[in-house]
Amino acid sequence: MAPEFEPHEIPATDLASHAVESIKELRKQRLIQWCIRSAITGTFLWWLSTKYGWARTVLYIWAVFAAISLVVLIFLPSIVGNRIRAMEKKMTEGLDLGGMAGMPGMAGFPGMGDDAAGPRDVEVDDVRDVDVLSLPAADSIPNVVPVPLEDQLAELRTFGIELSSGISIDDVCYSEERSELEANPYRSLIPLLGGEVEREPWGRPFSNRIWVFDAECIEGDGSYVEIVERAAAVAGKQDLLTDVADSIDLDRGKATLTYRVDGAERKFRPQVKEDWADPATLQSILDDFADLDRGYFGVIGGQDTLIVSLQREDADRFRALLTKELIELA
Repeated sequence: MAPEFEPHEIPATDLASHAVESIKELRKQRLIQWCIRSAITGTFLWWLSTKYGWARTVLYIWAVFAAISLVVLIFLPSIVGNRIRAMEKKMTEGLDLGGMAGMPGMAGFPGMGDDAAGPRDVEVDDVRDVDVLSLPAADSIPNVVPVPLEDQLAELRTFGIELSSGISIDDVCYSEERSELEANPYRSLIPLLGGEVEREPWGRPFSNRIWVFDAECIEGDGSYVEIVERAAAVAGKQDLLTDVADSIDLDRGKATLTYRVDGAERKFRPQVKEDWADPATLQSILDDFADLDRGYFGVIGGQDTLIVSLQREDADRFRALLTKELIELA
């Protein structure tokens, strides 16, 4: 029998409605149960009160608690539903997502996708190639003080961000002039560290804890394997990842992805839209490797997203280095 895969077909803008409807249905079921139980319990206690005086006190106490539980059943779901709607509105309207809004298939990330940009037909060629690396330049920020490259790397180490093994400062300066990195501190260095060394041997990431994710990256078998492995490495949890496999047929519009996290099996059927990664599958991958203490944060530009793994308590301090909106992704 073919394995069941987890579908990702509910747009992010509909998640709040689905949650609220589920809460309403649950409230209806609980009210029915409350009425049945209250009728049985109340009748029994009333009968006892006709026989024994002490039972009247029990009946009064029970009536008070029953009334309180009824009020909670009626009003609490409405409060929770309003809170969910408020959070959904904040996520979809409160973020500056630049050229990413309106990208085909980007409904899986908060505030991204066709609904976030307003109803319109979007072709792949219509997506602006906005570079996520274009963080504010030094001349656009008042009172910027140059910072030696070594000091910047030392500060980033306090966030757990270090150069990968075998990568040197010479490799960094080969891709970007030291003078530029120091004149525009952190805003030039951090995005650079999310890429790869631009000389042989190829395929060497500057740092495993920062990742410039290109949404237009699905070329065939192995593409989702690379995404899962890089997401795990960014979180420092590659040891928990095993049995990663994918199958991608762009011509037939079919894809599958399976892996295990700490022994727990995960199965997906990503949506196929040309060579764009399925954002809902990516979101689930990030959720798998995030935890209460450490999560993923990002800066969203065009088809690129700068993703970094941080202790949640350090997010504001890291955001101050970028002087750019830093969004909690997972």
